[in-house]
Amino acid sequence: MDSQLKFDVHVNNIVLRANNIANLIHKCFVSKDPPTLMKAFLVYVRPVLEYASCVWSPQSVGLIKKLESVQRRFTKRYPRCRNVACNDQLAKLDIDSLELRRLRLDLLYVYKIMFGLVATDMSDYFSFQSTNDYSVITRRENPYKLFVNYCRINVRKKFSVSSEHIVKVWNSLPRSIVNYYY
Repeated sequence: MDSQLKFDVHVNNIVLRANNIANLIHKCFVSKDPPTLMKAFLVYVRPVLEYASCVWSPQSVGLIKKLESVQRRFTKRYPRCRNVACNDQLAKLDIDSLELRRLRLDLLYVYKIMFGLVATDMSDYFSFQSTNDYSVITRRENPYKLFVNYCRINVRKKFSVSSEHIVKVWNSLPRSIVNYYY
């Protein structure tokens, strides 16, 4: 993180390290079997791209594309994915985009914060009103609505879990998803 509270340098280092590992996979694996290479990518590269992403998850389109380029570059080396659009590549290989995976990890971390599964005080990031009164909410609606706490400076807004886009996604989740694990 720099003095402007941006993670550009951090993301660039992650992308560089992930590209180096991905290149080593293509260089060192004797087998060019696509499922084997994809398994190696999922085991060795994707954890580098996702480690602690709920803290540094990028909001800018440029950084998101930079992170996605690692996976796109790796999958383009497959013979059947060379001249295929990025979303079609992911569908053919039956994997999710890194952006979608980061969103899931952020939502999972919000869940852990809300229900005390991590040693983080929920009131530092957001507040919620829990209710099980069926007259107030519908059966499908999420009973744990989040509200972003007011912050007069941008320090907290840069933290991915407390950002407004995560709160909007969390509030749109149906009751069955939120109550599934609780």
